[in-house]
Amino acid sequence: MKKSNILKNSLFWVIILGITCIFIGIFLIFNYKYSSDKKKMMQSYNELEAKYSDVKQQYDLLYAQVNGEENSEQTNENNNNATDQSNNEEEKNNKQEPKQETTKVEKSNSKSETKSTVTATEPKNEESSKSEQTKSEPTTSTNNSTTMGQKNAVAKAKQYLKVMAFSEKGLVGQLEYEGFSKEEAEYGAANSGADWNEQAAKKAKSYLDLMSFSRSGLIDQLKYEGFTASQAEYGATAVGY
Repeated sequence: MKKSNILKNSLFWVIILGITCIFIGIFLIFNYKYSSDKKKMMQSYNELEAKYSDVKQQYDLLYAQVNGEENSEQTNENNNNATDQSNNEEEKNNKQEPKQETTKVEKSNSKSETKSTVTATEPKNEESSKSEQTKSEPTTSTNNSTTMGQKNAVAKAKQYLKVMAFSEKGLVGQLEYEGFSKEEAEYGAANSGADWNEQAAKKAKSYLDLMSFSRSGLIDQLKYEGFTASQAEYGATAVGY
């Protein structure tokens, strides 16, 4: 009886030890899989973070270049405006100064000579008045064509398109964020010379450089950026979908 009890007790403890070993093995297997998956996730996260940092550096460099070009253009415009104003003031001053012609008139001159001098001075006055009219006409026509805000909106839109891809809607919103009115922003986007299908393709490529997308997901993302359905489909097809 004692031997049978000892055998039963030993078998019981052997079974318990076997079960604990099985649970420990299962725990170790799941822990190993979790750690390997965690390592893979960390590697992918680090790769995405490195790509994001590279893209951010490129954006910062391009943004700095755009601001430098904008500042240089503004300084050139200010210099041109200053030179134009100085030239206009000089022209006004020259027009206001009377032309003094030294003519010696002798008492023995006849009346015919005095008439000829009067008639000779009259065409000069007519020509000067005509030249003043022709000079004043182009300024009114150029001022009525486009405003300064519209010109600056076009220049700003072109600068943004050099940095990254935009939809027409997104570019209008960005220009409005910069302080342009809605009409000026729409004018700037319309006259920026952008091909919106090409912009959709560039935007799709930039998204695929950062992460993976399905065709439908990429099209939805492009629509969210402001592209039309046809432009979004063109962009997805251009990158290989």
